[in-house]
Amino acid sequence: MRRLLFDQFEFDSFSSEESLEIHVASKKVGTVAQFRDLREFVTASAGADAMEKLGQPCRFDDRASYSSVRMYLKRFAQIDVPDPCTWQLYVLFEDILEWDGVFESPDMFIRYHGSSTA
Repeated sequence: MRRLLFDQFEFDSFSSEESLEIHVASKKVGTVAQFRDLREFVTASAGADAMEKLGQPCRFDDRASYSSVRMYLKRFAQIDVPDPCTWQLYVLFEDILEWDGVFESPDMFIRYHGSSTA
């Protein structure tokens, strides 16, 4: 699993005090599966109790297309999100200053945890 961490100095305005953490795992490398399912990925990425917090699945376009998620996945992780996007999305946590979600694409699992203190 790749873990990418970005502090406020990686964004266009470091005064926004943004931070971003992206975890990416391919579903299969050759014939080997790094994680057998979403549960294993979420546990490895967010901790053992994270599955209890996981929201019901919805489509990426229903919850994440309005935000900077698509742009930041491309900019920081070189992941192209298709448009329209039907990836499954599971929200771990959401409020006005923080968003933590997990995406399941056909090829990979992605955890996206963005926050701001501004």
